[in-house]
Amino acid sequence: LQGLSGSPYLKTGDLENFYKQMLETQRPNGNDLVLSDTEMQLLNSRLPYGSPLPRLDVYKPQPGFFEKLSTDGYYVSGAIYGPVLKITATTVTIAIPGDSGRLRYILTSVLTSDRLQSALSRLHLPEQMRMFVLDYDNVFLTRDKALYDTLSPLDFDAIRGAGPGGFADPVLHLRDSAGAGYFVTRAKTSQADWTTYVAMQDNAFNQAWRRTWLLLMVGGAIMGIIGVLLYRALRHGLDAPIETMEMMVSDAKDQIA
Repeated sequence: LQGLSGSPYLKTGDLENFYKQMLETQRPNGNDLVLSDTEMQLLNSRLPYGSPLPRLDVYKPQPGFFEKLSTDGYYVSGAIYGPVLKITATTVTIAIPGDSGRLRYILTSVLTSDRLQSALSRLHLPEQMRMFVLDYDNVFLTRDKALYDTLSPLDFDAIRGAGPGGFADPVLHLRDSAGAGYFVTRAKTSQADWTTYVAMQDNAFNQAWRRTWLLLMVGGAIMGIIGVLLYRALRHGLDAPIETMEMMVSDAKDQIA
């Protein structure tokens, strides 16, 4: 997006050549590019140049969209249904100002759920831990859909906590509709109002705790045995010289007498 935003075709308003440049740009599978002004789409890499394109107001409103574009220069959306691609996806958008400094174009990369899943596939969680990601409106974005469906009857607005960037409780113990217990922790992203949830069933946590406690007990017993042996070794090492000295003192006393 940053590379395309500096295209000379945008500076001259040559959208046809910029469209060709969009198509020639290498990008991962699951990414589509869209150019818009402040009212409607102008180009979409999925459709031929000159195709009819929708206005921006047909999309789900995103909180603080133009404000964040003006202040930060970028915006990461929640889940949006796109009438062109006919899928629900997330977007990353950057602002392209004109010569006057005011917003002229909006350049967007569309990230499908498959693309998000692929990006997160390199993240390996410890055994028995599972995760999923929700947008600002608690709509599922990616990762473990089965876990989300299990916990979805819960009030995620209450779980998320109030205020950006922080939560009241670092770890919660929750129960799903079937009564199964989970330890859940969560964190908001710094670039978007997304929340990542990581959960472990409490029975798995208890098993891990029992294994840890057993290791501590065995380790303590081993250290205790080592301590006794060390004490005996040290005592033997000290007692022998002391007994020898006592015998020498006794012999000297007898000789003096």
